[in-house]
Amino acid sequence: MVTLGPMFLVLGLGAYVRWLRSSSAPWWRKVLPPANGLALLGGLLLYCSTPQYERVLKRNFKHMVGSREVSEIEVGGVLERVLDWSLWYDGYFSLMPIVSVLALAQVVRWLVGLPRGGPRDAGWTTTCVAWLFSAAIAFFTTQVELRFRMLLFAPASLLAAALIVDTARWSSNVIANRLNGEHGRTSRFVAPVLVAAALAASVSFDVKWYSNWIGTRTYVVETANREIREAIGERSAVVVGSWAPEFVFDTPYQFYYVRSEFNSSKARLRRLGITHLLLMSRRDFSGRILRREFSDLGSRIRKQTSFVYRGRNITLYAVESPPLT
Repeated sequence: MVTLGPMFLVLGLGAYVRWLRSSSAPWWRKVLPPANGLALLGGLLLYCSTPQYERVLKRNFKHMVGSREVSEIEVGGVLERVLDWSLWYDGYFSLMPIVSVLALAQVVRWLVGLPRGGPRDAGWTTTCVAWLFSAAIAFFTTQVELRFRMLLFAPASLLAAALIVDTARWSSNVIANRLNGEHGRTSRFVAPVLVAAALAASVSFDVKWYSNWIGTRTYVVETANREIREAIGERSAVVVGSWAPEFVFDTPYQFYYVRSEFNSSKARLRRLGITHLLLMSRRDFSGRILRREFSDLGSRIRKQTSFVYRGRNITLYAVESPPLT
C-alpha cells in the first residue's frame, strides 16, 4: 500500500476534478464522492486504532527497517538517502538500464509540460510518477535488499511505454508531414520499430547475465528435495527451518516458517508437530529460535543428511521421539 496508495489517491482525485468540471449534476451528487471518501477514511482510522492493527504495523515496521535505529529514518536521513546517487544506481538504473532511462525521460517531459498544462495524458503520467517516487522513497529509506526494489519496475515500465507511444506519435507526424503521407500508415510502422529497438537494447544488457547463469547453473534444490525424501521415507513429516520451503517443496511433507514473529514461541512450535529440522551452518535465524525455546535441542535430534547450498552447510535432523514438544 505504500507504493500503490499515492497512485490511487492521485488517480481518484484527478478523476473527481475532471468529473466536477464537466458534470451538471446537482450539488448533493457532487458532494457524495468526498463524503464517501471521508466515511471510508473514518472507518480506516477506527481500524488503525485497534490493537490488532498496531501489532501488524509494528511487525511490518520491524521487518522493513530491520536492525536500524529509528533515528536513521528521520526526515534528514530520508532526504539524504533519497538523494544518494549510489542507491539510485544500484537499486534502479542498474536493475533495468533501458526502462529506467526511458522512464526518467518521460518524467522530465512531464515536468517540462506542467507549466503549460501538460499533455493530454498528464493525469495518467502524474499517477505513474507519484507511484514511482513514493515507492522509491519507501524502499530507499528502509530496505536494502534489491528484490524489494524490483517493485519499481511496474511504474517505470508504464512511464517508459508512455514515452515510446508519445515518441511514435510525434515521429509519425513528422514523417507524414515530410512525405505527405497518412499518419495512420506511418504510426503503424514507427511504433513497432521503437518497441523492437527498446526490447533489443534491454536484452543486450541482460543477455550476458543470462548466459552466465545458464553456464553456471546447478541443481542443488532439485537434488536436495530428492535426498530429503529418501532420508525421511514414505511417511508423514513436518519440517521447519530457514530453507525448509525450498528444499521440501517437491515432497509430500509439510513445512513451516520459523522466523521473528512466525511460529517463534514454544507454544506455537509445539502445535506444529515438528518431526524434522533443516538447520544451516551460519546465519540460521530459525535455528536460533529453536535453540532458544528448546535448550536441550542438541540431545533430542540426530543427523540424517546434509548438503551445501550457497556456501552454507544445510543439515537435515530427525527429532527423537517426535514430535518436538
